[in-house]
Amino acid sequence: MSQLLVTKKQITDAGYAIACFLTFIAVVSSLSRYLLSHDLHMQIASILYGEPYTEVQFAELSKRPIQEFIHRVVGAAYMIIGLLQFTPSFRKKNWKLHRVLGRVFVIFSLLVGLGGIYMGLSYPFAGWRETVPTLLFGGLFIYFVFMGYRRARQRKILEHQLWMIRSFSIALGIATIRIIVLAVNTLTDIEYNKIFIFAFWCAWTMHLVLTEAGIYLAFTRKVKKVQYAG
Repeated sequence: MSQLLVTKKQITDAGYAIACFLTFIAVVSSLSRYLLSHDLHMQIASILYGEPYTEVQFAELSKRPIQEFIHRVVGAAYMIIGLLQFTPSFRKKNWKLHRVLGRVFVIFSLLVGLGGIYMGLSYPFAGWRETVPTLLFGGLFIYFVFMGYRRARQRKILEHQLWMIRSFSIALGIATIRIIVLAVNTLTDIEYNKIFIFAFWCAWTMHLVLTEAGIYLAFTRKVKKVQYAG
């Protein structure tokens, strides 16, 4: 039993560490547009996104200031709030604030999720091949948020946490997409559009699989125990 508990702690600690790292990448890439000089911002963006994407999509995004604000500022705030919400010490010491931020988090989730779907439909960089995974995983993201909110309203706290973990995992996949694009683009001569689509499918699928594996190993028995007790 003690070994099982240690394993659960290791899983949750590893997941939190990865979330911190990916949140940092996501926030820096989102806010560099406002915090850095234009040239430095474009240099960092070219590294994280690739030059083809930076040249085309940043020009498109700049034509839509409201969309850009939601994508960058609201998206960065969403990431920071999300990481706080999943920090155990923060929840224990600031329970009332946790509940208030939870409502803000749901609103920001919908804004970011719907905004991402809009981008995938209106001006996808790689055409329909980008639209398909954006709609699929964007739809899952919104569904997970809805289920998390519903479980919170039903006072099923543990299930609420698991659904929100799933939703935040998909959001963090955006940062993983950047890492995959950077790695594959640097190490291979594959056409950029193909790398971009591969990164979409690979990052989000990997996040879903690893998240479900972590939930199963660290929480499933506890969920079943709660259900049986009810």
